[in-house]
Amino acid sequence: VDTCKAVSATLMYTLLALFGWMSVEAFHLYRTFVNADVWDVGRQATTQKRRMYSALAWGLPVLCVAVCVIVDSDGMISTVDVRAGGVVIDSAIEYCWFDKDGLARWFFLVPM
Repeated sequence: VDTCKAVSATLMYTLLALFGWMSVEAFHLYRTFVNADVWDVGRQATTQKRRMYSALAWGLPVLCVAVCVIVDSDGMISTVDVRAGGVVIDSAIEYCWFDKDGLARWFFLVPM
C-alpha cells in the first residue's frame, strides 16, 4: 500500500510538473512575441526569469502533492470492494492512482 501511494504521488507530481512547464513555456512565448519589454534581454534578466520559471514549474507541483499527501493520503490509491454473494468481504487495490470519489483528485484537477 505504501509503495502504491508513492507511485501515485510520483505520477501526480510528474504530470503536474509537465503541465507546469508547458504553462511556463506558453507564458514565456507570449511575453516574447507580444510584449516589447522582453526584447531587452540581458544575462541577469535571463537568469532571473529562469529561476522564477523553475520555481513555479517545479515548486507548485511539490506543494500540491505535499498538501494532498498530508490531507488525503488514503485517497491517493483507488480501492475496489471484493464481494462474495453481494457481501463485501475485503478491499483490494484497484490501481495506484487517486480515488475518483476522493479529495485527492481535486489536488490534481484544480492546478491544471
